Amino acid sequence: MKKDYMARLERTARWWLPRQEAQDVIADYRDIVGSPPRPERELLRDLGKPREVVMQLAQPKVYLRWLAVFTVLSACILIPGLSPFGPFWFIWDKCFAGPYDPNFAFPGGPAGHYGPVLALLGAIVALIWSRRQQREEGPRPKAILVFLALLLAWIGAALLLFWTWARDPVTFSKVWGEMPSWIGPDRMVSRSVQTLLSTLEYGGIAMALIGESGLVRARTKDRRWVAVYLLGLAAMLISMESLALLVSMQTPESTLQAGWWHPHMQYYLAITVAGLAGAGVSLC
Repeated sequence: MKKDYMARLERTARWWLPRQEAQDVIADYRDIVGSPPRPERELLRDLGKPREVVMQLAQPKVYLRWLAVFTVLSACILIPGLSPFGPFWFIWDKCFAGPYDPNFAFPGGPAGHYGPVLALLGAIVALIWSRRQQREEGPRPKAILVFLALLLAWIGAALLLFWTWARDPVTFSKVWGEMPSWIGPDRMVSRSVQTLLSTLEYGGIAMALIGESGLVRARTKDRRWVAVYLLGLAAMLISMESLALLVSMQTPESTLQAGWWHPHMQYYLAITVAGLAGAGVSLC
């Protein structure tokens, strides 16, 4: 359904203009459009298209600064989040791939540490940008809490899957039998492990896209939507780090050392706590 003239103008103004200026423009044009609003054809004739109206008021330098921030924040969640996806596989080696130390060295090693670094950079920049925005008035949008609950549910499910597999990987790997490996017909892989890998891969991509949608809404609707971006970063990172760990395990027998998975779980829990803390700060 096509949005009415004022809705399109409001969305465009919030994207192109600084927050206070956008609010002033929206308030002025609400008076011009009237209530009930004048016919769409008449508004287009007298005022022009919403984008044309806003572009006359936009300051290129100010907008380019915002666009630079948006590009950095988007890259920080989408580059690692999409890295296991077919066309972007070459990025995976830089973001997460590399041998995992069973005694837990920093995930990814020297060849694959950029994923966590990008996520940390995105969280810091998002918090700085959020705190510099005008404080929102009015009740918190309920949709934010729905998205946060969805992200938290995924984090819980990912941690539960990892915990279930890590406690007894040999039994877990034998539950559903074996299937041919992508490496070749002479190699076999557990169906349950393959399902777990696919779940983490596509779940991580979905979490990255949800976080990106929160970033867009933080600009066009309410700055408190940045909480969804921050928790989305955490959900994406946990998914990808777990995926990288499982991919690096050549055989389940390599995980038989008692308690090998404890440092990894502690790392994932620390990411969760950091994501929740960032989301809580951004909601204030």
